[in-house]
Amino acid sequence: MGSGIDGYDERQKALRRKFGYQAFWIMAILGFLNAYICEIIYPWADPLVANFTVFFLSVFYFGFRTIFSGAYTGNKFSERRTAILIPLVCGYNVIVHLSLIIPHLVQGKVHLIEDGKATIFFITVFITIIFIPFTAAYYIRRSREKGDKE
Repeated sequence: MGSGIDGYDERQKALRRKFGYQAFWIMAILGFLNAYICEIIYPWADPLVANFTVFFLSVFYFGFRTIFSGAYTGNKFSERRTAILIPLVCGYNVIVHLSLIIPHLVQGKVHLIEDGKATIFFITVFITIIFIPFTAAYYIRRSREKGDKE
């Protein structure tokens, strides 16, 4: 079996491309909206935090759509890969982000909002928390597929 997208059937490849295009346009629209809000209305976050938030929202959109549509599951090759990959990525994400937050938490320096703006801790906590339903979505989809096969 090949690497990358080669192990998926045509429907899965088409869905991944479709949701990738949608995620790109969501990122573009949110980027312009974010720039407008930060420059004209109210700078709700530092520029780095605001841009990361826009980027991660589009990434999470892509992830949820592909998982719930079955674009990552359904054949033995991708099922085996994602059974290992999803918990590994989610576990790694939680460990890394907690290691970034815990030293500051112990010192009492974790402020999600300072001076009316979201801080880098906001995006760190946001990313860590969002991976919990992301992982749950994968396992719900996988259990539905196993139930359909029986």
